Amino acid sequence: MLAASLRDAARAGVGGALRAPLRSSDRPVGVAILYHGVGGPARKPGQELVPSVPLHHFVDQVRHLRRRYRVVAASELQGAAARRRRGQRFPVAITFDDDDAGYVQHVLPVLDRAGVRATFFLNGASLERPRWFWWERLQAAWDRNLVDDALLARLPVAVPSGASSLRAVGDAISTLRPDEVAKVQDVLADRLGEDPPTARMGPDHARRLVDAGHEIGFHTLEHPILPMLDDAELDRSLTEGRETLEALAGTPLTTFAYPSGGTDARVLEAARRAGYRAAFTTRKARVTPAGDPLGLGRIVLQPGGAAPLSLELARTLAGRPRLS
Repeated sequence: MLAASLRDAARAGVGGALRAPLRSSDRPVGVAILYHGVGGPARKPGQELVPSVPLHHFVDQVRHLRRRYRVVAASELQGAAARRRRGQRFPVAITFDDDDAGYVQHVLPVLDRAGVRATFFLNGASLERPRWFWWERLQAAWDRNLVDDALLARLPVAVPSGASSLRAVGDAISTLRPDEVAKVQDVLADRLGEDPPTARMGPDHARRLVDAGHEIGFHTLEHPILPMLDDAELDRSLTEGRETLEALAGTPLTTFAYPSGGTDARVLEAARRAGYRAAFTTRKARVTPAGDPLGLGRIVLQPGGAAPLSLELARTLAGRPRLS
């Protein structure tokens, strides 16, 4: 406990020391932060495919952001960076990917208390009925000790027999095309049964985010790795399901997040054709006015509360984000 406290104090000190001279500069930069889950079940290291941030850490992080930075919607981040002047706070966008119903339960009250606005990149896959994505089903199967040789043998991908790493299985599946991923979904659904009714974000959840004043962006209906698609599949993935979410949001959705950060020059041009004005990857980089608005970076934080956040934001603003 003492060692962790000392480590956090050191991180916070370094972060503050880096931030002070940066703020006195006139650098037109900002940072987008990516969350995939908040307040989810606690699991041992290596036993979680998509790590969830503990709620108390998220509370500390939002408090730090409100005190030290200017929190803006993702669609406003590049413009806010361009308008920043010497001595002003750096703009930061808080963003969330996927349709986790926990965003309403855990995240919304924290943001409301802090009085800050976030951007939620939704899929809309569960607006008609609850539906898990493959990684959620895989996590559930792993948690129940159902990922055995018999299950692995049914997957349309080569996974070492007796694989003991959840990450190894997930990485193998992530290389598959959408039709193969659908087979994975079927295999996992056969083992798990029906998706739980509270698993994902339904229309009432999405409306609560909108009513609270938060920005809604699009994240594709099926969450494919976009560079793997042919041109017709790519164009369809960038628009299918978008109108339904626009109806809920009451406004066109022109801000986008690439599933798993997957993009290339062809995908960026397809996003431009689809009418997006800002789009975010998972490339660890600060946001500047000179950057392509369809290829903006985002950072994923190290485990911890405000201390690692302070350090990572300062490193990113200085152009030296953590690359591991």
